[in-house]
Amino acid sequence: MLSLPGVARSVTAEDVSSYEVSLLGKEFEATKTARPGDRVEFSELTAGAYTVSVLAFDEDGIQLAAGSLEASVREGETNTVTVQLEWGTVTVTFITNGGSKVEPKTVRVRDTAEELSEPTRAGYTFGGWFTDEKLTESFGAKSEIRKDTTLYAKWTAHTYTIQFGANGGSGKKDAIKAEYGEEITLSADGFTAPVGYKLAGWALDSESETADFAGGGTVKNLSETDGAKITLYALWIEKEAHTITYELNGGTNADVNPATFKESAAVTIASPARTGYEFAGWFTASDFSGTAITGWGAGEMTENVTLYAKWTGGTIGSITVTFNATESDIALTQGESADGAGKTFTVPEEYEVTAWYVDGTNLTELVGAAGVPGFYLGSEGKTLTVSETSLAAGSYDVYVEATKDGTAYAASFQVTKE
Repeated sequence: MLSLPGVARSVTAEDVSSYEVSLLGKEFEATKTARPGDRVEFSELTAGAYTVSVLAFDEDGIQLAAGSLEASVREGETNTVTVQLEWGTVTVTFITNGGSKVEPKTVRVRDTAEELSEPTRAGYTFGGWFTDEKLTESFGAKSEIRKDTTLYAKWTAHTYTIQFGANGGSGKKDAIKAEYGEEITLSADGFTAPVGYKLAGWALDSESETADFAGGGTVKNLSETDGAKITLYALWIEKEAHTITYELNGGTNADVNPATFKESAAVTIASPARTGYEFAGWFTASDFSGTAITGWGAGEMTENVTLYAKWTGGTIGSITVTFNATESDIALTQGESADGAGKTFTVPEEYEVTAWYVDGTNLTELVGAAGVPGFYLGSEGKTLTVSETSLAAGSYDVYVEATKDGTAYAASFQVTKE
């Protein structure tokens, strides 16, 4: 079999609409019309030398290029010459916009989107691929891929309903419809407290003694399931008592930690737990400024308290992370990657990222691509993913710069894979 890929390298496969394939021998001449991907066969040939000539044409019949090669038929061999007109190939690159990573794919010209993988994203439904960043030009399932292409993922946020239970109080509080990714304020109005009590906050379990969310506080992403209904129950405490709200940042609270306290009593706070991380202390400031605490003495706290759990380093699989405390004043949010085989580091919303560096390489200019093998910067530049599966063994210095209210901040840590 003979193969003529593309005929002439100066003509891209997307331009070619049809071919004329000719076979010329000493006593033989024939021409056939074909399309990309066709197999053209000339049979009942006598022994001898032949020339295969191919002309490429566009949709308007204009000749684009020509090519030829030699063939021969020997005595006793098959008397057939077959010409395979191959499709060209192109590369499709994917920007998943917060979804799971999709590796670039090489496809044949005029393959359709039906051949492409779809990413996943917690709390969202995939809305298809688009050819522009603003997601206005849809790349449908039947669309043909004719050239190197970058596709952008569109997502539709799931919606869920937050319902409220009086849990011993009286009155009615209207339900709230929320989108995944939307921050919702939990107002303290609606229910009337039992006599002698006040609202301590909201709990996911009606029998809980600990508030999961402060009264008047905010909640976000209570359910990834589209159409889910979540009930928050009012938690009531005696008026002279105060509440302790725990912001666990992905961890699990210790069962012994109290939900309330009285000013006249000393309080001890135990450490929470989180798989793959090291607990770095409880803080009363969301940015982890000040000194970590393990409790307080009688009379030291005279109002409701919110404690924030700080996590550092730790391991996921074979990846170990060590933060440089003296060089880090951004409290990065850490998590597991979408495939569970790596770690993510996210700069909080209130910061404007200036640059990410890995061993001196500026990843900010490579948003949506793996500039250093194993490190992948998300499309918005806020989240850095470290992949255990594609990260080579060794140590890597990671540094991020950001600004907030005109002030420069930074975080520095080392990623090690054995």
